[in-house]
Amino acid sequence: MCGSCMKCIGCCCCLIFLLMLTLTLVASYYYTLYVPQVPTYEVHSLEVRNFAVLPDLTLDAYVIATVKASNPNGDIGFIYGENGQVNVVFNETDVLCMGHPPNFRQGHRNVTNIRVDMVGKSRVEPGLQAALQENQKSHRPVPLVVKVSMPIRVVVEGIPLRQFTVYVNSSMLVDNLAPNKMMNIISSDVSYYFEL
Repeated sequence: MCGSCMKCIGCCCCLIFLLMLTLTLVASYYYTLYVPQVPTYEVHSLEVRNFAVLPDLTLDAYVIATVKASNPNGDIGFIYGENGQVNVVFNETDVLCMGHPPNFRQGHRNVTNIRVDMVGKSRVEPGLQAALQENQKSHRPVPLVVKVSMPIRVVVEGIPLRQFTVYVNSSMLVDNLAPNKMMNIISSDVSYYFEL
């Protein structure tokens, strides 16, 4: 009886090994067939529509961001889903304004500019107030971080696969926060990561 159990365990192990080998070969085949590349994201422009400190030291902000999404893949597209969020942050903690990017489908070998309207009312902290005053006096750059959280579904030859979330952090120096002007991005450093 013990010998037949060992044969059964040995057969199960062989089947599991063959299944894993088959899955590895199929995954390798599709990887070499499609040669997937990670899309790139960049904050292309920021336009300030309103950026006013009210008498009660509340900041009323309206900023339009254009995020450039580049998909270099030949047979792979992306569906950008609901519940995405874009925040403009000062000093890593002070959220100045926020918005939600639109849902859309990005085809293969495509560059798409995504417009995001962001609004917000927040309490003006001393660090932000000092940076704004310094910018107005000496035109010193203002450090900002644009944080993006976006659910994305990969589409391979028209078949949607599992959804994941991409997080983009773009730390930048901008030349001004004056209303009705485009912010010139003096320098930026973009990092992103994915989460299943």
